[in-house]
Amino acid sequence: MARSTALYGCNSSGPHNLDEAAAYGIVVYDWSHQKLQWANNRPMNDDELLLEQAERVLARDPGVPGEQPKVWVYRNKIKALPWISQVREKLDDPAYAGWFVPFNSSYRGRASNNSFHVPPCDWYGDEVSGPPKCSRFYHDSRQTPTKYGAGPAYTPPAHDHPAHNVCREQCDCGANPCGEYTFDHRNASFADWWVNEYMISEQTLKHRPLINLGWLDDSISLNGMSEGAPLGTWVMDTGSSPQDMQDHTDAFRHNIARLQRAIHARGGFYWQMIQGSGPEVRPVSKSKHGQCHKPLARNVSAAQCAATLREWCAPRPEAWRIAHLYTVCAGEMVEPDLARDATAEFLLTRGDYAWLGYSWSGCEAFHGANATWLRPRPALWDADFGGAPAGPCAETAVGSGVFTRAYPRADVSWDCATGRGEIAWRG
Repeated sequence: MARSTALYGCNSSGPHNLDEAAAYGIVVYDWSHQKLQWANNRPMNDDELLLEQAERVLARDPGVPGEQPKVWVYRNKIKALPWISQVREKLDDPAYAGWFVPFNSSYRGRASNNSFHVPPCDWYGDEVSGPPKCSRFYHDSRQTPTKYGAGPAYTPPAHDHPAHNVCREQCDCGANPCGEYTFDHRNASFADWWVNEYMISEQTLKHRPLINLGWLDDSISLNGMSEGAPLGTWVMDTGSSPQDMQDHTDAFRHNIARLQRAIHARGGFYWQMIQGSGPEVRPVSKSKHGQCHKPLARNVSAAQCAATLREWCAPRPEAWRIAHLYTVCAGEMVEPDLARDATAEFLLTRGDYAWLGYSWSGCEAFHGANATWLRPRPALWDADFGGAPAGPCAETAVGSGVFTRAYPRADVSWDCATGRGEIAWRG
């Protein structure tokens, strides 16, 4: 059971506790992990600290050969983040200027700081650290590390978290100011590097032991970037025509398909390839990003529950054709009955490619290094059910609304009339 649990988290204050990491079958690290540390390194080195964290976990528990890798790490599909060393090296080299989308032709350095919806220059140059840095490449400041209070014209955006983003000195993202830049997927040489050196790299699927790609973030459409500056402003600030946007979108989709084929050829995976979320006969409150909040009042009728489970409790359930993450919420896992229900739902209906655990739910600043996330781990997740079940679940009798599945050491059931799961141990 433990090998089928998942933890996606982010401790902005320092490394993750290895005991907690080792308890999960897979552990996924976000780009903001250890942000308070790498944001103050000169230059910033987010990817190197992610690799160090992954290697520490793998040294404690390398996972099971032939299964999905133990550790997965973040990459962005469209945003060029200069706190990642691999990206910064290209962004700072004029030979690769064609790999990044520029501001429109009105760019004039510091003189254009108020000409766009996002400032092309940072705000905190001084006699010691030098003048403000500017870049002709488009970049926004959402979630970007910065030195707050260093310039009279600058006020931190309301959506930023100063405790997570503060630099003690002028932030060092290389020759360009810190910001979220944009890859230009229309460039053929960029596409080769992006697939074979950035995504599939010595820090991920070429690493031994294997490190999986984790959350592959963000996208581009005809309206511009998926997040960052207000919707539509990216198109204006880059001077992109409708045909430009069509070309950007087509090239992006082409490269995603190419990446997926390359990942598949290596036996790899990434977070967004998990398309399913289980039968959800045990509903919880979820945001559009998968974060959990509080358990919902039961809103699945007995008839709906039975109809759903009859589809899952079949000789070859169609749902098993895709991978599933059965997401739980921290607030409900402290309740023994709710933890039992979540585990029973998972064990009753899971296929070969399924995990139970925590999805992305924000980045927290915990006290000190080696912090433990506030994610309760029910004792059932460390229980030994004796191996694979005898087969899929089945209804106990026609129309009963009670479904069971036999494991070597326990029988798991779900009663649609009561909306509860049970785990009955043998012996």
